[in-house]
Amino acid sequence: MEFSKHIAEESVKNFQEVMERSSGSGGAARTLESVDTPQDRRKYVELVGELTAAHFPSALDTLISTDAEGETLESIQSGGSQNVGRYVIRAFQKRLCGNATVSKGLRKALKDAKAQGVQVVNPTANQLSMATATAISLIIATTFAGPIAVAVAPLIGGVTLLIMLCGFDVFCAWAADSI
Repeated sequence: MEFSKHIAEESVKNFQEVMERSSGSGGAARTLESVDTPQDRRKYVELVGELTAAHFPSALDTLISTDAEGETLESIQSGGSQNVGRYVIRAFQKRLCGNATVSKGLRKALKDAKAQGVQVVNPTANQLSMATATAISLIIATTFAGPIAVAVAPLIGGVTLLIMLCGFDVFCAWAADSI
């Protein structure tokens, strides 16, 4: 369990660091502050695609080999960052939003965090609740077989941040609209 917790924490930190480097100082927080409009959602999906393709290609390859329905890494990447981002969001939406056990666990983790006063304002700040991020990451990781969860850990970190920011139900609705 300690190893799983370490991987969950590292996945969120890793995604945060890459997002910050890619977006410039404070840019990641601005990108994640609002995913309310179609343009904001498109930007986030594109950012997920850019970060995945540039920094986590092996995680993407593992996700595709696990989930793809006739798709290949090349066919997904040929559509650019927007296509890669859509693929990643869709893969997680399928695993999380339709799974009653996972949905219940994620809602509980967010409810517990809120009861403890956890509020995510800036996902790149040191004040990010690693306990909440770890709990959410571990729940998401349970939807993958062990070694696959380790391989896609950076992507789990990105989805964890998004769910912490907007909530699980909003994530599911947003992901359904974005794909």
